[in-house]
Amino acid sequence: MNLRRRRLVAIMLVTEIIARKGEYSAAHDKVEYLPLSWEELRKRRLRAVSSLGRTVDILLKEGDLLRDGDLLAVEGNRLLVVKLTPEKVLVMKAETPAQFGLICYELGNRHLPAWIGQDEVLVLDDPVLPSFLTKQGITFTTEERVLDQNIYRMVGGGSTHHHDQQRGTVG
Repeated sequence: MNLRRRRLVAIMLVTEIIARKGEYSAAHDKVEYLPLSWEELRKRRLRAVSSLGRTVDILLKEGDLLRDGDLLAVEGNRLLVVKLTPEKVLVMKAETPAQFGLICYELGNRHLPAWIGQDEVLVLDDPVLPSFLTKQGITFTTEERVLDQNIYRMVGGGSTHHHDQQRGTVG
């Protein structure tokens, strides 16, 4: 009988966020990053692989959400820090208040999460939205961006149904 040897992989378990970005000193010898997408940041439970190839299981309590720069573990001189990865996004720039309103209405109607910047609106790359934007004459580009909540205000995307469909009609 030929038995294969299985290599045991140490899995790190993280159950809490030790500190937020700016609340700790990064004056350690080594920083090990845990690259996560925006969608992964929204999960309390997930398994990811660090920049050093280590498997990290995250199991946070209800209500805790990860953010870019969160400190998850300290091992000797090494920190484990969350690093938000770039996402492929549509970057829309409204030339008039009417265009801005149209963009926001369309994104809200589709229940798409959006990130509002100083003079632009971002959404995760969407296969249908470019044709709508082109028809409406709205300027947009497709880019890779880090959806950092310190730069953009995230809005929407939380519901998959219309509230008016839940309420009974009056009359």
